[in-house]
Amino acid sequence: MNNPPHHWLDALTDGQWVRDWTSLNANLVFGIFYWTALSVVFGLGISLAIVIIGIPLVLLAFHGARSLAALDHQVTAALLNRAPRIIEEDLDMAGSGLLGRLGMVLRSARTWRSLIYLALKLPLGALTASVAWTLLPFMAFEALILGPLTINTGMVTFRLLHALAVFAHEGSALLLPERQQRPSREKAKHDVRIERLEVIDDEEDAEPPGRYVLTDDGEIEFKKRY
Repeated sequence: MNNPPHHWLDALTDGQWVRDWTSLNANLVFGIFYWTALSVVFGLGISLAIVIIGIPLVLLAFHGARSLAALDHQVTAALLNRAPRIIEEDLDMAGSGLLGRLGMVLRSARTWRSLIYLALKLPLGALTASVAWTLLPFMAFEALILGPLTINTGMVTFRLLHALAVFAHEGSALLLPERQQRPSREKAKHDVRIERLEVIDDEEDAEPPGRYVLTDDGEIEFKKRY
């Protein structure tokens, strides 16, 4: 995870500002694509709901929204070189029919949170892209003119750009449900088996009660007591 640079040479060469600036503009580009694609699929699905083909289109649109939201978060996190959230998968549709799958999707909180995430992408992108283009000439002035003149500004415009990119990414990610890390059932069974083996080994290694006696041949022998 990179931090914004303090020196003008670092600002020009580490590539962090390129990732930050690209992510802020990508919000607008992706937002336009999401609105267009989902509007077309939802519109067709609802208009054709009177026939059978409309319901699969609506189901496709809901699943597409869930997948696009998770994919968008992963791409933006990789672009900013940050650790992504682990998005919870809360549906198990194996063996379910068409209407049953549609009902599960509609009852899932992740579906609606993903739709809100994608819907906010366009207005958020318009704002972040405007700020990114506004900061660009000031960043060039700070890095290409003030920096070589040894005027220390702390690369404030680069730091501001980075803060905005991180805030836009992390703020919108709060809408996506993060999976709680729980030990898997297989791992728990494996741990129980290991514990039982350890107990058995301890029992086998433990010496049963008894005493040492002197035999008629003059040898010492251990007599177990059961």
